[in-house]
Amino acid sequence: MNDYVLFLFALIPIVFLILALGVFNRPAYKAGMWSVLIASGLAFFFFDMTPFGIVTAIVEGAALGIWPIMIVIIAAIFTYNLAQHTKSMDTINKMLSSISTDKRIQVLILAWGFGGFLEAVAGYGTAVALPASILAALGFNPLFAAIISLVANTVPTAFGAVGIPVSTLAQVTGLEVTTLSYTIVLQLTLFIIIIPFVLVFMTGRSLKALKGVVGITLASGIAFAVPQIFVAQYLGAELPALVGSLFSMATTIGMALLFHKDKKAKNPEVVSVSEGFKAWLPYILILAFILLTSHLCRLCMILFHIFKQP
Repeated sequence: MNDYVLFLFALIPIVFLILALGVFNRPAYKAGMWSVLIASGLAFFFFDMTPFGIVTAIVEGAALGIWPIMIVIIAAIFTYNLAQHTKSMDTINKMLSSISTDKRIQVLILAWGFGGFLEAVAGYGTAVALPASILAALGFNPLFAAIISLVANTVPTAFGAVGIPVSTLAQVTGLEVTTLSYTIVLQLTLFIIIIPFVLVFMTGRSLKALKGVVGITLASGIAFAVPQIFVAQYLGAELPALVGSLFSMATTIGMALLFHKDKKAKNPEVVSVSEGFKAWLPYILILAFILLTSHLCRLCMILFHIFKQP
């Protein structure tokens, strides 16, 4: 059978799942079950898979869904609920919103930088839910806050939470994860630089919205893109989005405080160092855990042993 025809057959379960969830609003467990049955039928009749091969493929897929994807989802929801219950998210809100009253800069810090960080450490909706809620609290229209957070999340979601989409793709295809990560970053670089400008344009609903913030917008994009290139090339999939978002957020905040002092919030609510530390502690611990289990830590240990030797 023609390869193009087989390709179209292979798309059927994916298209069905998208339609069932997005158009017909079917429950996820029903849509997923029907997609598995359709894929199994196609595999048996058109791709020459044996019943045993189909069963083992389903078991392997379920195992990949449970570990690491399901574990990360549970951790992300737990961290989000913990932040809400302890009111630490209110403290984070105060800290981030006090940096600038300029809505364009707020979007760059919250939707772009903070959203990218949340996508890298937690993913699965937190990168949209948290920035959107903070933006809404700052006076943004809730629907617009959600939309602009979704637009900002288009690039960070390529690596997802701790690089799971890329590392899973590398595992399934047999490709080298660092090569795959580096290629993905190169493909995304132009978009990473452009999207901050799109966010500012959406915020001001005009090209005139770029006036006065071209420098900070460009810096926000470049600070996200450049670190990702080096991290992806040498360290794999876990850290590019994380490092890029941290550099971008730090650069944007720094430029806002240095070059846009006139737009700083007047009489902001004071947050003590201890309060700020406690509020950020869950994400600090996640960041520390990711770094300690990443290739960066292993590389540092190898270098330590090399230079330690006489």
